[in-house]
Amino acid sequence: MQILPSGQYFGHEKRTGTLGSITFAETDYTFPFVDWHAHERPYFTFILQGHLWEGGRQRSYDLEAGAMLFHYQDTPHQNRLCQQATRGFHLDIDLKWFTQFDVHLSNFGGIHWIRNPKIRLAMEQVYLQSFDPETAAMDTALVDLFNTLNEPAIIKADRIKPKWVKLVQEAIEASDEFIPLSDLALLANLHPVYLCRQFSTYFGMSLSCYQRSLRLLNALSIYRNAHYSWSQIAHQAGFSDQSHFNRVFRATFGCTPTVYAHSCNQG
Repeated sequence: MQILPSGQYFGHEKRTGTLGSITFAETDYTFPFVDWHAHERPYFTFILQGHLWEGGRQRSYDLEAGAMLFHYQDTPHQNRLCQQATRGFHLDIDLKWFTQFDVHLSNFGGIHWIRNPKIRLAMEQVYLQSFDPETAAMDTALVDLFNTLNEPAIIKADRIKPKWVKLVQEAIEASDEFIPLSDLALLANLHPVYLCRQFSTYFGMSLSCYQRSLRLLNALSIYRNAHYSWSQIAHQAGFSDQSHFNRVFRATFGCTPTVYAHSCNQG
């Protein structure tokens, strides 16, 4: 089995960079199938565009735009390209970085599928930072990401899942529109007040913030995968209007969608 060194992935590298103990690479996947292999350092995969399948020893993952995985070092896996024009952002990290910043990996052996939108938005911050690379800023963004990953609510959601948690999560992820609390409570067979109180216990954020974060992630996926105006993107992602979308976007990334796009295109 092939063990790939830091910064090396199967495909065409559009851009790469190294900041201290962190190496990032944006890669166009070009191989129809990649047999069992692993990477010598822990790393994230964040699908920017297209569709990729990944198979591990325990399970497989169907990864579309916005999907995110964390791989522990030397974890075997396979990949299959499901759609042309598939692109991913990779971030691998030297083990000494985890010691330097007192970040613990005890919860993340093997392959970890990251579905929580709070963490995926944190990766979007890291991705944006990679276009204006500065070691201290990248370190800070990555520490914030791991702090979010290690929040008790998110760890609890991964380990202990009442039936209603999965039902509500799948319903929200399958919908392009905001789902009222009353409808989710009916689905979960819970009182609306109880569901609202318990939601943050398992998702690390409020119900409204969770749905808003998913819509924002959806908007970014649409932006990368189709040629639409920001007004059209806001509508397709389920925002009431572009002004609302712009406010949410600026509150999350500190800039407007137009400035964000310019920063990425300059990179």
